[in-house]
Amino acid sequence: MLSPQMKAHAEPATDDVILVDEENKIIGRAPKFVAHTRGGLLHRAFSVVTVDNQKRVLLQRRASTKASFPSMLSNTCCSHPLASIPSDAEGIAGVKRAACRRYQFELGVPLQHPEDTLSCVWIFRYAATSPVALSVQTSGREEKVDLCEHEIDYVLLHVADSTQVALINDVIKSTAYNKDEVSELLWANTVEIRAHWEEMTPWFRILFDRVLEPWLLDPSACLAEVEDDLAIINLA
Repeated sequence: MLSPQMKAHAEPATDDVILVDEENKIIGRAPKFVAHTRGGLLHRAFSVVTVDNQKRVLLQRRASTKASFPSMLSNTCCSHPLASIPSDAEGIAGVKRAACRRYQFELGVPLQHPEDTLSCVWIFRYAATSPVALSVQTSGREEKVDLCEHEIDYVLLHVADSTQVALINDVIKSTAYNKDEVSELLWANTVEIRAHWEEMTPWFRILFDRVLEPWLLDPSACLAEVEDDLAIINLA
Protein backbone atom coordinates (compact mmCIF):
# COMPACT_ATOMS: atom_id res chain seq x y z
CA MET A 1 0.00 0.00 0.00
CA LEU A 2 1.28 3.47 -0.90
CA SER A 3 1.83 6.08 1.77
CA PRO A 4 0.00 9.43 1.38
CA GLN A 5 3.30 10.99 0.29
CA MET A 6 3.79 8.40 -2.43
CA LYS A 7 0.18 8.71 -3.62
CA ALA A 8 0.69 12.45 -3.99
CA HIS A 9 3.56 11.81 -6.36
CA ALA A 10 2.11 8.77 -8.15
CA GLU A 11 2.52 8.50 -11.89
CA PRO A 12 -0.50 9.42 -14.03
CA ALA A 13 -2.76 6.59 -15.16
CA THR A 14 -1.89 7.41 -18.77
CA ASP A 15 1.70 6.25 -18.72
CA ASP A 16 2.48 6.17 -22.43
CA VAL A 17 6.21 6.29 -23.06
CA ILE A 18 7.96 8.58 -25.55
CA LEU A 19 8.91 6.81 -28.78
CA VAL A 20 12.05 8.02 -30.55
CA ASP A 21 14.09 7.22 -33.63
CA GLU A 22 17.72 6.11 -33.57
CA GLU A 23 18.84 9.75 -33.27
CA ASN A 24 16.63 10.25 -30.18
CA LYS A 25 14.14 12.44 -32.03
CA ILE A 26 10.57 12.06 -30.81
CA ILE A 27 8.33 10.20 -33.27
CA GLY A 28 5.29 9.33 -31.15
CA ARG A 29 4.01 7.58 -28.08
CA ALA A 30 2.88 4.09 -27.03
CA PRO A 31 1.46 2.38 -23.95
CA LYS A 32 4.20 0.98 -21.74
CA PHE A 33 3.12 -2.63 -22.35
CA VAL A 34 3.12 -2.20 -26.13
CA ALA A 35 6.56 -0.55 -26.07
CA HIS A 36 7.99 -3.48 -24.13
CA THR A 37 6.58 -6.21 -26.38
CA ARG A 38 6.82 -6.80 -30.14
CA GLY A 39 10.58 -6.95 -29.79
CA GLY A 40 10.64 -3.60 -27.98
CA LEU A 41 9.82 -0.20 -29.50
CA LEU A 42 12.64 2.32 -29.06
CA HIS A 43 11.73 4.80 -26.32
CA ARG A 44 13.31 7.11 -23.77
CA ALA A 45 14.20 5.95 -20.27
CA PHE A 46 16.35 7.05 -17.36
CA SER A 47 18.53 5.37 -14.74
CA VAL A 48 19.24 7.31 -11.54
CA VAL A 49 22.36 6.28 -9.62
CA THR A 50 22.69 7.61 -6.07
CA VAL A 51 26.22 7.58 -4.61
CA ASP A 52 27.30 8.61 -1.11
CA ASN A 53 30.58 10.21 0.02
CA GLN A 54 32.09 6.76 0.59
CA LYS A 55 31.57 5.97 -3.12
CA ARG A 56 28.89 3.43 -2.29
CA VAL A 57 26.02 2.97 -4.72
CA LEU A 58 22.42 2.81 -3.54
CA LEU A 59 20.96 -0.31 -5.15
CA GLN A 60 17.38 -1.43 -5.27
CA ARG A 61 16.11 -4.96 -5.60
CA ARG A 62 13.12 -4.90 -7.89
CA ALA A 63 9.87 -6.23 -6.45
CA SER A 64 9.09 -9.87 -7.19
CA THR A 65 5.78 -8.74 -8.69
CA LYS A 66 7.44 -6.56 -11.35
CA ALA A 67 6.51 -7.72 -14.85
CA SER A 68 10.07 -7.43 -16.17
CA PHE A 69 13.33 -8.41 -14.48
CA PRO A 70 11.58 -9.26 -11.17
CA SER A 71 13.68 -9.60 -8.01
CA MET A 72 16.86 -8.46 -9.77
CA LEU A 73 19.28 -5.90 -8.33
CA SER A 74 19.59 -2.62 -10.18
CA ASN A 75 20.49 1.03 -9.87
CA THR A 76 18.66 3.29 -7.44
CA CYS A 77 15.67 4.14 -9.61
CA CYS A 78 14.75 3.69 -13.26
CA SER A 79 11.69 4.41 -15.36
CA HIS A 80 10.55 6.55 -18.29
CA PRO A 81 9.65 10.16 -19.01
CA LEU A 82 5.94 10.16 -19.86
CA ALA A 83 4.26 11.30 -23.05
CA SER A 84 1.24 12.48 -21.03
CA ILE A 85 3.37 15.15 -19.31
CA PRO A 86 4.54 17.62 -22.00
CA SER A 87 7.50 18.90 -19.97
CA ASP A 88 8.93 15.35 -19.79
CA ALA A 89 9.75 15.63 -23.50
CA GLU A 90 11.96 18.71 -22.98
CA GLY A 91 15.29 16.96 -23.50
CA ILE A 92 17.65 16.36 -20.59
CA ALA A 93 15.83 18.84 -18.33
CA GLY A 94 12.54 17.04 -18.89
CA VAL A 95 14.08 13.66 -18.15
CA LYS A 96 15.54 15.01 -14.90
CA ARG A 97 12.14 16.26 -13.77
CA ALA A 98 10.58 12.89 -14.58
CA ALA A 99 13.36 11.13 -12.66
CA CYS A 100 12.83 13.23 -9.53
CA ARG A 101 9.12 12.48 -9.62
CA ARG A 102 9.73 8.74 -9.98
CA TYR A 103 12.45 8.75 -7.30
CA GLN A 104 9.99 10.04 -4.73
CA PHE A 105 7.28 7.65 -5.95
CA GLU A 106 9.52 4.59 -5.52
CA LEU A 107 11.72 5.56 -2.57
CA GLY A 108 9.64 8.15 -0.75
CA VAL A 109 12.65 10.49 -0.82
CA PRO A 110 12.23 13.95 -2.38
CA LEU A 111 14.88 15.30 -4.73
CA GLN A 112 14.57 19.07 -4.96
CA HIS A 113 15.82 21.19 -7.88
CA PRO A 114 16.35 18.51 -10.59
CA GLU A 115 18.77 20.63 -12.60
CA ASP A 116 21.17 20.90 -9.67
CA THR A 117 20.55 17.55 -7.95
CA LEU A 118 21.03 15.26 -10.96
CA SER A 119 23.85 15.22 -13.52
CA CYS A 120 23.30 13.52 -16.87
CA VAL A 121 26.64 11.76 -17.36
CA TRP A 122 25.88 9.33 -20.18
CA ILE A 123 23.17 8.47 -22.72
CA PHE A 124 23.15 5.05 -24.35
CA ARG A 125 20.94 2.82 -26.45
CA TYR A 126 20.58 -0.83 -25.50
CA ALA A 127 18.25 -3.80 -25.88
CA ALA A 128 17.53 -6.67 -23.48
CA THR A 129 14.88 -9.31 -22.85
CA SER A 130 13.52 -10.12 -19.40
CA PRO A 131 14.40 -13.65 -18.21
CA VAL A 132 10.79 -14.14 -17.12
CA ALA A 133 7.99 -14.15 -19.71
CA LEU A 134 4.68 -12.54 -18.83
CA SER A 135 1.50 -14.64 -18.83
CA VAL A 136 -1.42 -12.89 -20.55
CA GLN A 137 -4.92 -14.01 -21.44
CA THR A 138 -5.61 -13.93 -25.18
CA SER A 139 -8.97 -15.10 -26.55
CA GLY A 140 -9.62 -17.08 -23.40
CA ARG A 141 -6.27 -18.84 -23.31
CA GLU A 142 -3.01 -18.13 -21.57
CA GLU A 143 -0.09 -16.97 -23.66
CA LYS A 144 3.53 -16.23 -22.75
CA VAL A 145 4.83 -12.84 -23.88
CA ASP A 146 8.48 -11.79 -23.79
CA LEU A 147 9.07 -8.34 -22.30
CA CYS A 148 11.86 -6.47 -24.05
CA GLU A 149 13.79 -3.33 -23.26
CA HIS A 150 14.80 -1.20 -26.24
CA GLU A 151 15.68 2.14 -24.77
CA ILE A 152 17.69 5.29 -25.06
CA ASP A 153 18.71 5.50 -21.42
CA TYR A 154 19.76 8.74 -19.70
CA VAL A 155 22.16 7.96 -16.84
CA LEU A 156 21.56 10.48 -14.06
CA LEU A 157 24.11 10.70 -11.26
CA HIS A 158 22.95 11.82 -7.83
CA VAL A 159 25.71 12.48 -5.30
CA ALA A 160 23.83 12.46 -2.00
CA ASP A 161 24.82 14.91 0.72
CA SER A 162 24.79 13.98 4.41
CA THR A 163 21.18 15.09 4.88
CA GLN A 164 19.99 13.01 1.94
CA VAL A 165 22.01 9.98 3.08
CA ALA A 166 20.42 10.20 6.53
CA LEU A 167 16.96 10.37 4.98
CA ILE A 168 17.71 7.39 2.72
CA ASN A 169 19.04 5.40 5.68
CA ASP A 170 15.82 6.11 7.57
CA VAL A 171 13.84 4.78 4.60
CA ILE A 172 16.03 1.66 4.46
CA LYS A 173 15.65 1.03 8.20
CA SER A 174 11.88 1.54 8.22
CA THR A 175 11.33 -0.12 4.79
CA ALA A 176 9.18 2.89 3.95
CA TYR A 177 9.76 2.58 0.20
CA ASN A 178 7.09 1.61 -2.34
CA LYS A 179 6.91 -2.17 -2.02
CA ASP A 180 4.97 -2.50 -5.26
CA GLU A 181 8.18 -1.43 -6.98
CA VAL A 182 11.05 -2.17 -4.59
CA SER A 183 11.67 -5.14 -2.30
CA GLU A 184 14.98 -3.94 -0.84
CA LEU A 185 17.31 -0.93 -0.74
CA LEU A 186 20.98 -1.31 0.12
CA TRP A 187 24.31 0.47 -0.18
CA ALA A 188 27.07 -1.44 -2.01
CA ASN A 189 30.67 -0.74 -2.98
CA THR A 190 32.27 -1.90 -6.22
CA VAL A 191 33.49 -5.20 -4.73
CA GLU A 192 30.03 -6.02 -3.40
CA ILE A 193 28.44 -5.14 -6.72
CA ARG A 194 30.82 -7.45 -8.59
CA ALA A 195 30.10 -10.22 -6.07
CA HIS A 196 26.42 -10.08 -7.03
CA TRP A 197 27.00 -9.43 -10.73
CA GLU A 198 24.69 -12.18 -12.00
CA GLU A 199 21.79 -10.63 -10.07
CA MET A 200 22.15 -7.23 -11.75
CA THR A 201 19.85 -5.94 -14.48
CA PRO A 202 21.44 -5.70 -17.94
CA TRP A 203 21.24 -1.91 -18.18
CA PHE A 204 22.96 -1.49 -14.82
CA ARG A 205 25.76 -3.85 -15.86
CA ILE A 206 26.35 -1.72 -18.94
CA LEU A 207 26.43 1.63 -17.18
CA PHE A 208 28.47 0.24 -14.27
CA ASP A 209 31.09 -1.26 -16.61
CA ARG A 210 31.35 1.71 -18.94
CA VAL A 211 30.92 4.72 -16.68
CA LEU A 212 30.27 4.20 -13.00
CA GLU A 213 32.97 1.77 -11.85
CA PRO A 214 35.88 3.61 -13.56
CA TRP A 215 34.75 6.82 -11.85
CA LEU A 216 34.29 5.17 -8.45
CA LEU A 217 37.74 3.56 -8.56
CA ASP A 218 39.65 6.64 -9.73
CA PRO A 219 39.59 9.54 -7.25
CA SER A 220 40.94 11.90 -9.90
CA ALA A 221 38.30 10.99 -12.48
CA CYS A 222 35.63 13.49 -13.41
CA LEU A 223 32.26 12.67 -14.95
CA ALA A 224 31.41 15.49 -17.31
CA GLU A 225 27.76 16.36 -17.74
CA VAL A 226 26.23 15.58 -21.12
CA GLU A 227 24.63 18.68 -22.62
CA ASP A 228 23.47 17.32 -25.98
CA ASP A 229 20.88 14.55 -25.82
CA LEU A 230 21.75 13.51 -29.36
CA ALA A 231 25.18 12.37 -28.07
CA ILE A 232 24.15 8.73 -27.79
CA ILE A 233 26.35 5.65 -27.39
CA ASN A 234 24.70 2.92 -29.46
CA LEU A 235 25.04 -0.51 -27.83
CA ALA A 236 21.90 -2.12 -29.26
